[in-house]
Amino acid sequence: MDKNEYYAYKSVGALFQLKAKQYGEKTLFRFKDNESGAWNDLSWNMVANDVNLVSCALLAIGCGEKEIVGICSPNYHYWTITDYAIYGFRGISVPIYPTSSPSQIKYIVDETNMRFLFVGNQDQYDKAISIESSLEKIIVFDSSTDLKNDDRAVYFSDLLKIGEENRAAYSKVVENYLANATKDDVATIIYTSGTTGEPKGAILKNTNFFFAFYLHDIRVKVDDTDTSITFLPLSHVYERSWGYYIMYKGSVIVFMDDPKNILPMLKEVKPTMLCTVPRFYEKIYEGIWDKVSSWSKTKQNIVKWAITVGKKYSYRKKEGKVIYIGLLLKQKIAKKLVFDKINSVLGGNLRLSPCGGAALSPKIVEFFHSIGLMLNHGYGLTETTATVSCYETQGYEYDSVGKIMPDVEVLINEDNEILIKGDSVFHGYYKKEDATNEAFDGGWFKTGDAGILTEKGNLRITDRIKDIIKTSGGKYVAPQMLEGMLSHSSFINQIAVVGNKRKYISALIVPEFSKLKQWAADNGISYSDNIDLVNNEKVVDLFQTEIDDHCKDLAPFEKIIRFTLLGKEFTLESGEITATLKIRRKAINMIYAKEIENMYS
Repeated sequence: MDKNEYYAYKSVGALFQLKAKQYGEKTLFRFKDNESGAWNDLSWNMVANDVNLVSCALLAIGCGEKEIVGICSPNYHYWTITDYAIYGFRGISVPIYPTSSPSQIKYIVDETNMRFLFVGNQDQYDKAISIESSLEKIIVFDSSTDLKNDDRAVYFSDLLKIGEENRAAYSKVVENYLANATKDDVATIIYTSGTTGEPKGAILKNTNFFFAFYLHDIRVKVDDTDTSITFLPLSHVYERSWGYYIMYKGSVIVFMDDPKNILPMLKEVKPTMLCTVPRFYEKIYEGIWDKVSSWSKTKQNIVKWAITVGKKYSYRKKEGKVIYIGLLLKQKIAKKLVFDKINSVLGGNLRLSPCGGAALSPKIVEFFHSIGLMLNHGYGLTETTATVSCYETQGYEYDSVGKIMPDVEVLINEDNEILIKGDSVFHGYYKKEDATNEAFDGGWFKTGDAGILTEKGNLRITDRIKDIIKTSGGKYVAPQMLEGMLSHSSFINQIAVVGNKRKYISALIVPEFSKLKQWAADNGISYSDNIDLVNNEKVVDLFQTEIDDHCKDLAPFEKIIRFTLLGKEFTLESGEITATLKIRRKAINMIYAKEIENMYS
């Protein structure tokens, strides 16, 4: 299909209505009732009915054409119903992370002059009513939330009733709005969590998402027999764009409001697809090898043999080489003895997993490919609709983020910065003309990421331009490279490398406490809490050994000289990491200023 054929859909909302007519009684949404534990299936017709009710209700309570409406909630199915409903009056949805602080919510509400906000549960509701703002209505998904007599508040279930009462008056209005929608309408404003500075609202139009559909149809095989779980926040462009695409393909979408439940959910749902970030697979990889290490030598050797066979098989497959009968037979034996058991941890049916948002170790990609899972590493930003590059079925390299998508232009400038042109690129930052101008160079979007194109034409990310550390001795150090190397240690959960304008490199390290506590028990180390544990001399020595082992091949100026073990994780709530688990260095430098200074005193 030509990309222009995708643009004929007018808007994501209009596309949804077309698909609802096509699929009718087929299941679209699936979610679990948290109280009863029962699964609920909603057909396309049922979802389309609720979408229409919400559109009518919002018009009835005062929403106007192209109104900005916010959604601050976990991944309830109501989230997506609301998102599609906002398209019913050519509205603009503004997602807000459910973990956002009151000040972060206020910033977005104030900048957009938002009047209507949907929230998930008590936590988001309490934050919304605590701020002085332009909000006129706060619609609450969770009916158990205490509304505290705020006259602006209404439950989502009551909003549906308002929609029912006003359907006759507004259904035709909604129909006309959808018919008059255009591909150039603003679809959403997504505020970047960012690794530095204040949030910026990236403006994305329907065109951006339709172009992403066009590219996905070229690179991945998805159809209406597939099932995908919403694991990442719907407030993030990555999960949002993926959700739109699988809606377009007619796949079943399973909602999960608590990402901590992902492993039992995978076993229960048995999805065929999962959109996720590298840290998820890093933890799975570590867990698998931790378990294998406790087995007998015979079983360990069988696993190692199977992985070796799987690597040879997947290598020849990705290089388009002939797979000889002997290797094919060995691969079938390896699958039955080992791979099926490993894959059962992920539900047993997972075949495709788009993965991006951060660096991913080549050995982890190779491992999952060897057991038969197409872990499709890719690259994109909010400003590029999460779409720049990804693996093709052949010719990819494990240390890359795949080949540039068709009709996307990439330029590596003299500073090795990756610049992008194409229909996936956003249309500026909302109310931030200076920031928009700064983000472009002669029509090219400046990603802020450093990279190279390999001989095979794959894109390799080398670091984040703004994150490059320059020591007081004038040496340049790539912190993400160091962090990536040390993340291979099973004892390290999170790490932030520091040292800009300092005489040597240091690091703040969050241990993998489950692993460390088992090691402490095995070595007879007693402790009262996490802080007591990380201050233990033997524990410090253990981490020194881990650092030395993983950094032995580095130049002296790149090596970590001092480190501090922390007693708690970096969190999204505290502003230390982004939604895709990237380190926010500016925040960490402020929060841990004392600890950092102590490493240089």
